[in-house]
Amino acid sequence: MAAKKKAAPEVGSPPPPLPSGSSLLDELAEIERLAREPATAFAATQRRASLTERAIDPAEAAELLSRIGFDLGHLPENFDSSTAPSLAERKRWDAARLDVVMARNARQGTLTTLFAIVARDPLRQERALAALPGSPPFRDQVAAALVSTPSPAVLHFAQRHVLDLRPTERALAMIAAGAILRAGGRQSLELLGPALSRVDLQSLDALEHARAIIDAGRPYWASADPGFRPILAELAELARTPFDASHGDVGRARLHLGNAAAAALALMSGATPSVAAPAHPQSMSRPASSRAPVGLESLTTPAAREAALDALGRWFVEAVADAGADDDAARAAMEAAIASFYDIRESADQPRGEYAGHFFRVDAVGLDATQRPIPWDELRARVGEERAEELAEVFDEAEAAVE
Repeated sequence: MAAKKKAAPEVGSPPPPLPSGSSLLDELAEIERLAREPATAFAATQRRASLTERAIDPAEAAELLSRIGFDLGHLPENFDSSTAPSLAERKRWDAARLDVVMARNARQGTLTTLFAIVARDPLRQERALAALPGSPPFRDQVAAALVSTPSPAVLHFAQRHVLDLRPTERALAMIAAGAILRAGGRQSLELLGPALSRVDLQSLDALEHARAIIDAGRPYWASADPGFRPILAELAELARTPFDASHGDVGRARLHLGNAAAAALALMSGATPSVAAPAHPQSMSRPASSRAPVGLESLTTPAAREAALDALGRWFVEAVADAGADDDAARAAMEAAIASFYDIRESADQPRGEYAGHFFRVDAVGLDATQRPIPWDELRARVGEERAEELAEVFDEAEAAVE
């Protein structure tokens, strides 16, 4: 008797329906419906932005937050190919999981929009910022929404987090730094200057923290206090120091920090930032070709392919974040990364044209189950929730353009 075919695993559940009884809730529900489909996701982003510009009572937003709650449903574990051996089952699993992820992202958009409205009330904003350590899993998106309205509470939040070197707090430090630089004035130099002028060059955490602060200020360096210039100029020298591979991650972090500081200086001077390429063969700086720099000749083992995917994920975040508000540059970087993703898969005798969206945006699984960071999550932390939603549409265009 033939063995019974194993069924594909069940995937998780999307968030429960929104409660009814309010025109604002009805509008939020419609926005969520649009956000669940790639073709209408950008329209959902525009509708959310219009909500934050309307004269909605912060008390109403706070009441809705208490009613909706933070149950985002169960997100399934990364796919295990042994449980669904056929390609059809794998595709069904991927499609179902993507539906869950889109639903969760739509609900997060609803909640962060309500937090942005709550932040108009200084007292409610202060209380919400103070409660952030106990906030939902998407704490960083909540923080970005809450600091969208400048206030003394925002500066207090920034003072509390911007000097925290723990890696788990780096996203909060970036959000705080962006809020400080957006507010401008001498106070920004007083708050951020110490974090940038006393960087421990032997500490990977300190180097990455300083770079995160500089990257977070990208939209605001053009109008930053001139007192930042000598601090940034000193850090920019790190990009001109010969690269020593024996320094490992610390050496690469110094180089990246130097590049970030040089780019910030260029913005302060009204010039176009440029990034220096490290002088070693594993450079992940943006290439001029239509591919991210993946050496196909080295992709002869599973370990080598996974290492290439690790590097590709990091390159993707750097290149797209470096594009700033330029959709064309972001699209070109995405197309290069997607093409290279297909190159890596092809080296393992896998078909092209599959799973790029899942790798970069959903689970970071390239050829096998891994625990690598999801590139889109890291990109969102770098560019902010609003820009990430805009880039989602750009990614869909880039994915459709690459074969």
